[in-house]
Amino acid sequence: MTMYNYLAGSTESNFGSRLDGINVILGRQGESCSSACRAKGQSCVPSRLAELNKCQILQKYMRCKNGCFPSLGPDQPAEVVDEAPKNLNPGACLYMQMDDRLTCDGSHRHTRRLCPCA
Repeated sequence: MTMYNYLAGSTESNFGSRLDGINVILGRQGESCSSACRAKGQSCVPSRLAELNKCQILQKYMRCKNGCFPSLGPDQPAEVVDEAPKNLNPGACLYMQMDDRLTCDGSHRHTRRLCPCA
């Protein structure tokens, strides 16, 4: 078992089974998941956002070169774009601390969202 799998507390195959039937889409900067999924002819699945709202999932799909941090915002889970102001921690991935506040409609002009589409 690799150190990554040990730290994540799960294996990649477990992630796959929880994401069956979902296309994980990386939205464009400033785009909501509703819009990102619609652009692919699909719909955002709000009940599956919590499964993407984890550092190990964010790190699988995004660079997260400046780390992964808990945060609060309607645009999460997301990665802060490199061009964002320094105080917003460019290159960092952000996940929502409270899963019950996750929404498909949130966006922020300095992030790219990770979205569950079907």
